[in-house]
Amino acid sequence: MAAQDVSAHQLASVDMINATSKLQLEAADVRNNTATKPNWTSYLRSQLIPQDEYNFISAYEAAKNKQERDEVLNRDPNSAARAMISLVTDVAKDQIIRYILTLFDDMLQEDKSRVDIFHAYARKQKRTIWSWFQGTLARQDAFIVNQNNEYINTTARCLQMMLRVDEYRVQFCKGDGITSLLSALNGKANFQLQYQLIFCLWSLSFNPEIASKIQQTGAIQVLGDILSECSKEKVIRIIFATFRNILEKIDDRDIQRLSALQMIFKKILNS
Repeated sequence: MAAQDVSAHQLASVDMINATSKLQLEAADVRNNTATKPNWTSYLRSQLIPQDEYNFISAYEAAKNKQERDEVLNRDPNSAARAMISLVTDVAKDQIIRYILTLFDDMLQEDKSRVDIFHAYARKQKRTIWSWFQGTLARQDAFIVNQNNEYINTTARCLQMMLRVDEYRVQFCKGDGITSLLSALNGKANFQLQYQLIFCLWSLSFNPEIASKIQQTGAIQVLGDILSECSKEKVIRIIFATFRNILEKIDDRDIQRLSALQMIFKKILNS
C-alpha cells in the first residue's frame, strides 16, 4: 500500500509495559500456587471432563522438559488441540480457565510454532481459532478477559501491519480471511478490537478486486449493524472510510450500484 493509503488511520504507539505487568504477576501466581492447581482426577471422577482430556492434560503436566512436552503434543495433535480448547470453553469455573489460559500461554511462548497445531484443528472444524475463545471475553474475571484479549489484539495489530502490503492482501483473501474478520466482528468484540478488525477490511478495500469480494461477503450489513450501535468516533470513521473505498475502488458499475443500495437499505447514508 502506498503511504497515502494509511495516512488517515495510523496505528497508535502504545506503551504496553504498565498494561501487562499486573497480568504477568497474576499469571506467575497461577503457575506457582499449587493450592489452586486443578485436581484433574477429581474432575474426571465427577465426569466434568472426559477421559481423553484427562489423559492429555495429565501427560502434559507430567512432562519435565520441552522435548517431553513436544512428544505429548505430537502424539496426537488433533486431540491435544481439542482438549485444550474444550478445557477453556466447556469448564465453568474461572479458576480452571485461568490455569488453562496460562498453560496455553506458556505452551506457545516456549515454542511459537505450536500454534500450527491449533490452526490445523480449526481448519478441520471449518472455524477460526479465536472463535472458540470469544466467549471468555464476556466473563467477569478480569484476568481471563485480559489474557484472551492480549492474544486477539496482538493478532489484529499484526494483521493491520501486514495488510498494508497488497501482495499480502491477496494471499489473506485466498485463505478466506475476509470471512474470518467478519466472524470475529459478529462475536463479542470490544470497540478497540472492532476498530482493528475494520481497519483490516479498510486496508483490503484498496485492492479493487478484493473490494468487490468484500461487498459480496455481507460486510456492508455487518458494518451497518455495528454503525447503528456504536458511539465511538474512530470506529464510525473507519467504517465510513471502508464504505467509501468500496464505492470508489470497485470497477464494476453494477456492483457499485448494489453496494450503494445496501448502504441505503441499512440507513448508512443517513447516519
